[in-house]
Parts: sequence; C-alpha cells; structure tokens
Amino acid sequence: MNWKKLIAPLAALALLTVSACSGGTGSSTAGGDGVPAGATKEQYIAALADMKPVEYTVQLTSGPDSHYSAAPLAWTKAVEEWSGGKIKFNVLYSASRVSTRDMEKAMSEGLVDMGQHVSAFNPDTFKVADYASQAMYLHQTSPVVGSLQMAGAWIEFGATNKALREELQANDVQPLLPTVPTGSAVIMCNGQQATSLPEFAGKQVRPSTKGQAEQLAALGATSVDVPTQELYQSFQRKVIDCGALSLATSQVLGLAEVTTDWTVDHEVQLTGTPVGWSMSKSRYDELPLAARQLLWDRADVYIQAHIESTMFATYADAVSEAKAHHVKFHEFQPDARAALTQYFDKKTAELPSKAPAGVDGQAFIGDLKASHDKWRAEAEQLGYGQANTTWSDIDTYVKSGQLNVKPFVDKIVADDIVPNRPTK
Repeated sequence: MNWKKLIAPLAALALLTVSACSGGTGSSTAGGDGVPAGATKEQYIAALADMKPVEYTVQLTSGPDSHYSAAPLAWTKAVEEWSGGKIKFNVLYSASRVSTRDMEKAMSEGLVDMGQHVSAFNPDTFKVADYASQAMYLHQTSPVVGSLQMAGAWIEFGATNKALREELQANDVQPLLPTVPTGSAVIMCNGQQATSLPEFAGKQVRPSTKGQAEQLAALGATSVDVPTQELYQSFQRKVIDCGALSLATSQVLGLAEVTTDWTVDHEVQLTGTPVGWSMSKSRYDELPLAARQLLWDRADVYIQAHIESTMFATYADAVSEAKAHHVKFHEFQPDARAALTQYFDKKTAELPSKAPAGVDGQAFIGDLKASHDKWRAEAEQLGYGQANTTWSDIDTYVKSGQLNVKPFVDKIVADDIVPNRPTK
C-alpha cells in the first residue's frame, strides 16, 4: 500500500482542537485610496507603504507538493511580493487545523483566516451554494474545451452572482473565488467495469456528493457511504465495487493502484463539486482599499495555476498512473448515457422551481446556462477545439506542451476580474 499518498487525505479529514488563532498582526483602517486596474507591482508597493503589516493563516486541503495546492501557493507568493511584504501568509497543509467541512465556520470564528473550502458540504447553512452545485453538469465533457468551459463559467458565476456572494458574507466569509471547479466525476471500479445499465444494476458505488447519489440511482446502482480516508482500503478489500470520484481525488489517494476500470465519457459525466477560495470577512474588512484590490487583482495568478495544475496537470498525472497500473478506460454504453442525459434534462427543467428562498431560480439557472454557452464559444474561438486528444490520452497531450491556457485566462480576467474589483 502507498501510505504516503494516504497521509494527506487522512490529515485532511482530521478535526483538531485548537485554542487560538493567528489572525492579523495588525490592521489598517478600511478605506483609503485605491489603485487603478492594471496597476504595476511598484504602484501597489507604493500605495501600501504606510500599511501596518499583517499575517494571515491559510489552510489548504492537501500537501505542499500537491497540484491542489499550486494555485493558492502561487497567489500567496504574488500577494506577498506585490504588497512589498506588508501582507504575509502562514500556510497550513492537509487541513491540519480544521476539516474542510468546517472551513467556513473556522474562518468566521478566527481559527484560520483564509483558505480552500467547499460550501456545498454544508447545504443547510449554504443553501445557495448547494443549489448552484446541483447544476454542475452544464459543460461539455471533452477534456480540453469542456474543462475550460467549466472553469470559465463557474469562475464567472462566482465573481458575479449576488446571492452566492451575499450568502458567504452573511456568514463572515469574504469570497475571492467561491466556485472554482476541479472536474467532473469518473466511475472507478475494481475487478469489473460499469458502462451499461445491466452492469450498474446492484453495484455498490460510493458517491462523492448527494447529487452523484441521485445520478447513480438513475443508473441503477446503490450508493454506499465510505469516508474518504477509507477509500483505498475499501477498493482494495472490495468492500465497494466502484466510486464516483474526480481525477484529482484519484491522484491524491493513489486509487489507480486499487482500481482496474475507469468510465470517463466524452458526452456525459457525473457532476463535480466547486471548491472555494475565500477569507474571513472580518479580516478582509480591516484592510485598506488598495490591499483589498490587490487580493482581488491577483486572482489572475490563482486562476492560471488552477487550470494548469489543479485541472490539467492532475488529469495528466492521474491518467499516467492509471496506465502504469494497467487500468482500462471505457465510455458509457448508449443505455447508460441516455439514462444520465434524461436525468440531467429533468434536473434542468426542475431546478428553477427549487431555488432557495429569495433566489429567482429562473434567472439563476438561466445565467448559469448563458455563462456556459459563452465560455464554450470562447474556448472554441481561441482554438482549443483543435486539441486532438481523448481522456485516455490527456496525459500525453498535456505533457507535450501544446496546451497554453493564458489566452483563456486573460479573457476571464478581462471579463470578470477587472470589472468586479473592489472600488470602496
């Protein structure tokens, strides 16, 4: 067994009792003069010259060498440099202080100042976030265009949707990038394949979310609850037949070692879950305007590293590991594909009427669909549709160096980051 790969997820789920928080070492009165969009590092350093230094405790979900950590680490480094050292970060790894499920509460109570969180894990508190996550199937599922479409649509939605952002702020969480996708779910099985309705019938499959459990039911499978830290052994001992998991989860846990067949389709896949990047609103509100603008403006660094590392580099490593362990790749048979498509069509029709109180479901889902249409068109227009690759060959494609995501990131920044930066 690869114990090293199990350490991070074990730690990520441990909830440790702590008696104090680091917080900021000092603060400046909010307000003050801001800086213009497109300001240089030198302009930012000058604007923050009189700011009292602060240090924030940041918690990440995985270890320092994980692709999952690449985006926040790139962002913290950029913010430290562009603030002239006035903003510093103490990074905690592998959810070592609080569980990922408790991150929003931890930020509001000062146990940590900022970090990665999944609001959909707490649907009773974050009803709007949970509602949004139920629609995380609107993208095309091709490896390049579909992944970019998903990233663009959800980053845009997180930057612009008022209900989503106000829900976090009401819980003392200041969203920076509240809905960043990591990819759809892959069906991973040990000793058998799951591609058709007869093959799914009676199978014990571990979903990652409530929505996936519904989708598995539409395929005829039975959902079983298995903690993340027990997945490796559950596959190894064949306690479960299959799991609905992201390639990122597979890569972190080393599941290619204990699975034999992966179903990853080019037309329809099970939904994923957006991960948020936020901070304590109380800490955020203490900062002068120029510092708050800096946190927002360096989203470009986060977004590029996320798409390059958390998405595509993770895809490549997961598939490479699968090939090294002789995993077989499959797509859904027509009956399973039709069952999932029917489920999603019905979900799309029902979602507008199931919005949380105070949310216009028709407009909410309409905006999400429009954003997905927009970012698919953008990806095609920028030439990403010419990528000649499949899910089973995404490792070769990514490692060939052909994929340059910067033009796509530049478009996200121009459309969604610059227009929505703090102004007061």
